[in-house]
Amino acid sequence: MSTARIVFSALLLMFASVSTAARDLQIVSSIKPVDLIARAIAPPGTEFTTLVPPGSSPHTYQMKISQRRALNEADLILWMGPDLENFLTRTLQGPDFSQRTLALTPEDSEEETHQAQSSGDAHESHHDDHEAEEHGEHDGHKEHDSHGEHAENGHHDHHDEEGHHHSGVDPHGWLDPALTATMAGAIATAMIDAGANPIIVRANLERFLSDLTGLERELQAYLEPARAIDLFIYHGAFKPFAEHYRLKIAGELTYNPAVRPGARHMAMLQDRLAQSETACLLQEPEFSADWWLAMSQGKALTIGRWDPLAADIPSVPNGYLLFQKAVADAVVSCIPNT
Repeated sequence: MSTARIVFSALLLMFASVSTAARDLQIVSSIKPVDLIARAIAPPGTEFTTLVPPGSSPHTYQMKISQRRALNEADLILWMGPDLENFLTRTLQGPDFSQRTLALTPEDSEEETHQAQSSGDAHESHHDDHEAEEHGEHDGHKEHDSHGEHAENGHHDHHDEEGHHHSGVDPHGWLDPALTATMAGAIATAMIDAGANPIIVRANLERFLSDLTGLERELQAYLEPARAIDLFIYHGAFKPFAEHYRLKIAGELTYNPAVRPGARHMAMLQDRLAQSETACLLQEPEFSADWWLAMSQGKALTIGRWDPLAADIPSVPNGYLLFQKAVADAVVSCIPNT
């Protein structure tokens, strides 16, 4: 046999082994930020579907029949968990989906088969957005407010009006780059288990984590001047980002967008707005600013616009990095004369 034929035969064997060891995946993500993390890690040829479209909230979304078909065909289904995407809870508990589903928010139960293996100490820093009140305005760590929320020693444990239980783990963890790194590792493992090329996935994961670390260092310095700003937020999605970068949340309208804030809570927020000299509202595209503007009583209120669901971020492998920078830009826009 000639040398050329031997080389050709070896190449055929190599490509055959690669094709049998790995295959293109169909990945369904509940929300776009999760999709962006997956795109950073997945090998070429992966097909992606996102369930919650731009302008919709995962808290209140209702899945379409065509999206149920996408779930049926998916090799891997990624979601944060029932505290965020309640519309998926019953479906994904079924036997047809349980073996190919990854919930990225850790559950209280250790019996959950598919969940992100994030360490508990990464979440122990989760604290109530009223930590500044320790100096006198009101003790936010021990009071039940009108949402039915109880915060003590930095952890939440409450039921919303629909009776859903919320643990101390924030379901918006994709905003925190440290938690995102943990999620990325879990997603990479799930991709390999589903049949993706392990060499490519691990190389992509290593590159993503390196780029994420570099960006995190840049944003720490970039956001330093914004730490003096009083940030007012519509709901808790912004908290993981704020906690990671040590930003000050002076007020949160509601923990759950489906729950109307109570009168006592509104009065407390109105007092804070009146007393703040650096108040900035971080406005989300799906929610009106009317609540805050009414409470400000004509006081000038700086508004920074951000989108926790990354609607305007391109669906590309570095999309998550662009998303983190966009969130930081929204905060920096709150700084006077920027």
